[in-house]
Amino acid sequence: MGHGGVFTVGDDGSSSARRALNWAATEAARRGGVVRLVACFTPPVSAEPWHVPPAVDIDRVRDDAVRHLHAAVAGTEQRHPSVQFETEARLGPAAAQLVDAARDSTLLVVGSRGRGAVRSLLFGSVSHEVSARAPCPVVIVRGESGDAEP
Repeated sequence: MGHGGVFTVGDDGSSSARRALNWAATEAARRGGVVRLVACFTPPVSAEPWHVPPAVDIDRVRDDAVRHLHAAVAGTEQRHPSVQFETEARLGPAAAQLVDAARDSTLLVVGSRGRGAVRSLLFGSVSHEVSARAPCPVVIVRGESGDAEP
């Protein structure tokens, strides 16, 4: 862990998550910290009790998540070469996994919007849930400019 702390960032592949990663990397560079980029995934579920979702290769889903995380870090490392990056793919609901991942963090950084309004309505707002349960301060990065709401 860097002496400037750990900045845990939730990543769902959205542009909002990318802004959160950039914000955290800038802050980690300023403070001499480490960025931990976390992607969460869950097996598909069906809202209909009589429908059985197709079998999913969880290892393949995890590998895809890890590849996505490495690609996100590669682009950000070029702009912030002094920052150390860690990646973590976690099985489970995003809010719960991010809260757990942030247990030793200086800040938990998330985007204000995920992959779509309908998904947010169905599953709840991750940013809202983590801000209520996180073991550390939460920064919600919003807007195109990367402005943050503490």
